[in-house]
Amino acid sequence: EHRIEPDPFTYSELIHSTAKTGDLQFAISCFMEMQRKQITPNLVTYNALIDACAKNGDMEGAISAFRLMQRAGVRPNDITYTVLIDGAGRLGDMKRAEEAFEHMKNVGVEPSLVCYTVRPNDVTYTVLIDGAGRLGDVKRAEEAFEHMKNVGVEPSLVCYTALLGAYSKAGNTKKIKATMRKLEKASLKLDSVVYNVVIEAYARNGQTKDALSTVKNMQYRGMKPTLNAYHAVVMACSERGDAKGGLSSLKEMQSAGLRAGCCSMYNMVMKAFLSNNDVQGVYKTMGLLKTHGLRADSTTKDILKNTREAKSRQEKASAKG
Repeated sequence: EHRIEPDPFTYSELIHSTAKTGDLQFAISCFMEMQRKQITPNLVTYNALIDACAKNGDMEGAISAFRLMQRAGVRPNDITYTVLIDGAGRLGDMKRAEEAFEHMKNVGVEPSLVCYTVRPNDVTYTVLIDGAGRLGDVKRAEEAFEHMKNVGVEPSLVCYTALLGAYSKAGNTKKIKATMRKLEKASLKLDSVVYNVVIEAYARNGQTKDALSTVKNMQYRGMKPTLNAYHAVVMACSERGDAKGGLSSLKEMQSAGLRAGCCSMYNMVMKAFLSNNDVQGVYKTMGLLKTHGLRADSTTKDILKNTREAKSRQEKASAKG
């Protein structure tokens, strides 16, 4: 029988798979097995190991793999640095993300690291902006975005989405509006991801009119808001006492074929109606909940009990009048 020995690409695929499965120990054991069998890791192998460490939150391991790669004389590429920046950004370690970015630009933060001239691309800038955005650090996100344009890298729609995410996290809806106006005038074709980010941002910041307007605009362009976007709008309407707006959004959500997994969205709207002493509104929302195939939970039952009591008080007051 002929035995087929695994090559570097086979091991690279095995290591790469752990970035999704979360089995970092398996990735390390694969890499160690390569060394025992004197199979030389290549650029793909090192990138896979760095990615596995970074995706599993082990940035020390990712940096160790990066240094090992350099000692072996394997030149990092844009993927190597992008993975390092993304991993640090996901952990909120923007200092380390920016250090990796500076290395990529051949500045050299640590003398012990050998630097190579690798041009940052759109993906690199996007993960840097996204990392800053996760912290709500608009200044860092904007600096990366401006640097990107200054060096001649054209921002993609994904990059603009990351910038909008940064504004959303910081609650800066003014800049969201300005960016959306710019995008709608540009040649980039907006997708549903952009609109959903904007809808959620408006809703979270209590700008329900802007959120609902964006929903309409999105639908006009033939796209559907996500369940998360509808949830944000319903919550914003309910918290501000706009029970009718919340109910309207629930109906739109159902018409779009989206199904809530629990009663929470309906409960929010029913509470808003009850706060407004609108008993009929509560029962209308309850009817909608039933058509969605959901069963009343304990919160729903409490709301209905309070609604019956409110109705009884209204009837007594009416009889006295």
